[in-house]
Amino acid sequence: MSPLTSRPACRTLLLTLGSVVASAAVFTAEAHAHGAAMAVTGVLTWTPGGTPGLVRTSRGLAYPVEDGYRFICPITWGGPDTPLMGASGDDVWVAGLRGLSQVSDAGDVTLSPVPTAFSQPRGRAIAWDGEQVVGLTPDGAVMAIAPGEPTEIARLDPPGDSIVIEGPGRVLVAVEDQGVLTVHRVAKDDSGSTWTVSPLLTALFKGSPTLVWLPASGELPAELWLRGATPDGFRLDRLDLSVNGAGRTEPLETTLNPVLTSGDPIFGPVRWQGQRYVIVNGQMNRLGDTGASPMAETPRLSCLFEEPGVGLLVCVISELHRYDPATGLGDVRVSVTELRPPSIEGMDDSDRVHCQTAWTDVAIDSGLPHSLMHPAEWQAPTAEGVDFDVAVGADVAPAAQGASTSGCGVRAPGTPHLLLEWQAGLLLFGLRWWRIKRRERVGAASAD
Repeated sequence: MSPLTSRPACRTLLLTLGSVVASAAVFTAEAHAHGAAMAVTGVLTWTPGGTPGLVRTSRGLAYPVEDGYRFICPITWGGPDTPLMGASGDDVWVAGLRGLSQVSDAGDVTLSPVPTAFSQPRGRAIAWDGEQVVGLTPDGAVMAIAPGEPTEIARLDPPGDSIVIEGPGRVLVAVEDQGVLTVHRVAKDDSGSTWTVSPLLTALFKGSPTLVWLPASGELPAELWLRGATPDGFRLDRLDLSVNGAGRTEPLETTLNPVLTSGDPIFGPVRWQGQRYVIVNGQMNRLGDTGASPMAETPRLSCLFEEPGVGLLVCVISELHRYDPATGLGDVRVSVTELRPPSIEGMDDSDRVHCQTAWTDVAIDSGLPHSLMHPAEWQAPTAEGVDFDVAVGADVAPAAQGASTSGCGVRAPGTPHLLLEWQAGLLLFGLRWWRIKRRERVGAASAD
């Protein structure tokens, strides 16, 4: 008897097919939400009145309108939902799959000319200080993005992993290669016309490095910190560049001793009113030279920013709050409940469909009312008086009976569970195959 037609083999096949279908059912029930949990994750620009301007979310951007913040669909820059971004004045630069785009404070997205390498795939890192925007590409280019036209100013091999702005005409770039960290300074020479690259320090470090630059404040000098994700967890190191004095041509070889380690991601550090702050294990800490001291317990925090004239900002679940070290968690600055439908005017059919689908998912996960999920301006009455969807030119199908109405189980109305149907077809094929083989065995046994 062939091993393929034995009873154990048939039972194994059927059990396997059943497991696959069961997995498919779980997948289709839990994985239809498009992207990360909906949350406000930062403010990129501020209005003259001191209120948030362009706001970053876990699935796109939003800009202020009279009754909230109008969502900007990621399809406008080609995706992804959370691309690299940097602000220069009132404009935000986004490194998306379509290239480098400029987003105005009115939500207009304009594709800018940029070397192909920066858009494949989306660049490697971006840094900004409110005026300058710089970036790294996967092929090793160091880019000055704004102000002015995007321009390559240097090239590193291997490519940089993280970049910060040290000052006008000076950036610092971290490169991790085969367990060795190197920090380079890329700066204009004395004439101001040529950019030069100088390696500053090297150290043993294996993982993903992120540089954090704390500008000088009053009598406090500027500081460079290294936030790292390593195979052993997360760590925070302070890098001392003062010993690498003028005239030194070789990088300083140093040993890193982490100030902090954590099993959870570390956010910060930032400096405000002469003190450093950092989030460790979801809680605010005051950061010293050799460690951190926890502050009053709050709900879990998942981001940390410092904005001059505003103070400290933190993420709490889906909202962005003000934080005061003296009193703790403060008022809500932006919430996902303030999001409003995106404008689809001027989009082609493909982008409109993509944007409407993305917004429906965002609206459901943000707990917005149905009137905002499918706004009236997206509909156009037909001769028969039936509302048709402007983007797709067809009836807006009702949700299938039994489909989830909230959370990760939500799918676009009228969308079939294609994966589940395919797996069910595979199961039926397996059953038919088993019956044919069974008849062949019975026939062979009768002939004997």
